[in-house]
Amino acid sequence: MSAHTRGTWTVRPDGGIDTDGDAVRIVTVVQPGAIGWAPDAKLIAAAPELFQALDELLAEFDLCNEQGYPDTFGIELARAAIAKAEGKP
Repeated sequence: MSAHTRGTWTVRPDGGIDTDGDAVRIVTVVQPGAIGWAPDAKLIAAAPELFQALDELLAEFDLCNEQGYPDTFGIELARAAIAKAEGKP
């Protein structure tokens, strides 16, 4: 797993995304009051959970794939997304 900021990320009313608990600011998506920022902010805030879920699913797929079947297109997309998140080519 990559070294991103751990924990649940929460969208704040000012467009910021903070960690829960210690309230470390991860990013500010837009200027306060800008229209249309909420969907992007929610997607960014979900990134840690999405990363973990995809990483776990790929681990389970690899464990269950005893026959050595080639990756499907969806599995290839998942592996590429994890690699991108980890800064790998």
